[in-house]
Amino acid sequence: MNIKSNRSGFTYIEAMVAVLVVAAASVSLGYGVVYARGQLKAIAIKHRALDEVTSYMELWVSRFHDNHISASDLAGDRRGEEVIIYSPFSETAADELVDDVIKGTLYRSKSQKKYSSYNPAYFGYYNLEVWIEWVDPFCDPEKPHEIRLSTNVIPLQ
Repeated sequence: MNIKSNRSGFTYIEAMVAVLVVAAASVSLGYGVVYARGQLKAIAIKHRALDEVTSYMELWVSRFHDNHISASDLAGDRRGEEVIIYSPFSETAADELVDDVIKGTLYRSKSQKKYSSYNPAYFGYYNLEVWIEWVDPFCDPEKPHEIRLSTNVIPLQ
């Protein structure tokens, strides 16, 4: 007796291969989501650092425009001023949770009054350079990042 059975469906091997393919796709998708989230945080941190250094630059440009600058102001600030770039909590709670906070340091270079070659008697200006440095654990925790801004400021008379 020859009985032919035509059963439709998947074999055990086919089902295991399908599970393996779905698992590999899920793992790669999960890795991609985690990587993208880290990159988005890194971009947000860079944007916040740019905001901080721009604000610091505007502060010093306005002080130079005032033309009330002391000798210590012209000497620059190589020690730096620490600012909070990223905190998942409010700034009041950031002091308690130091591990989650990303801090940057704002610096300012030495400024000397220079004169234009066109009309040295009237066009004295200062070269102002500010920058921020921070370590980003989401992008590259080994390498410090920095953003530099530089401009020439003519004091208003």
